[in-house]
Amino acid sequence: MLNRDSSERFQALRRELGVVSFGLNLIVLQPGQRGRIHSHDHQEEVYLVLEGELTLGVEGEEQVLRADQLVRVGSGVRRQLINAGAERLVLIALGGSGEHVGRDGHA
Repeated sequence: MLNRDSSERFQALRRELGVVSFGLNLIVLQPGQRGRIHSHDHQEEVYLVLEGELTLGVEGEEQVLRADQLVRVGSGVRRQLINAGAERLVLIALGGSGEHVGRDGHA
């Protein structure tokens, strides 16, 4: 269950759901909070803003995303999540590596 009102900045949804093939996290940043600058060797990430405004720093360049907007950041790219707004920021971070298998559903 998503707990948008948690005092925790990071909720590891992957573990709660038993997901093993990709990362899935809820991130809540209060006004003025920022995540650490980081990159991943293999994993690409997609950030989906649920509430508030994300200022995403990517290799020193910043872009602003609002609710219902999403962005992909590739592996090896330094990024930082920043809440420069006056409201709290709630977002979903999805991460994974490797090729997508494609459609493998069966009716």
